[in-house]
Amino acid sequence: LRILSLAMAGAVLFFTTTMVILRLGEAQTMEEHTVIYRYVPYFFSFISIPVSTFLFKNTIGKRTGNSLKEKLIAYRSAHILRTALIETPGLIAGAMFSISGDWIALIPAPIALLFILLNIPTSDRIIQELALEGKDASLLHHPDSVLY
Repeated sequence: LRILSLAMAGAVLFFTTTMVILRLGEAQTMEEHTVIYRYVPYFFSFISIPVSTFLFKNTIGKRTGNSLKEKLIAYRSAHILRTALIETPGLIAGAMFSISGDWIALIPAPIALLFILLNIPTSDRIIQELALEGKDASLLHHPDSVLY
């Protein structure tokens, strides 16, 4: 999951950086009809961050079993969903910047990067978010333990 999180953060960073480089090579100014592009990434950020948090908690809460394996499968699914929803505004910000050339439209990209990087799973984070105790928690801390 750490690799997946870093890949999604890398996608936002790579895409927005590419869009900035391509846009800087053009001598275009933002026209009046493209002002709406400034607000599209903010709209998606405003929606996706709370929705991703809600769906993450809801997915973990609906786990079907009590075994560590089932809890980790639910966590993996919830994490992928949360990260994908947070990644979306960053990618949209890069696309809107590419269309409009408006730097303000690009601001949600680093916000998305920050949220993705702050939610990279660690054993302590997984233990906390799944409320693991005892044997399950110690299994996650031990590097040689077989979790499946």
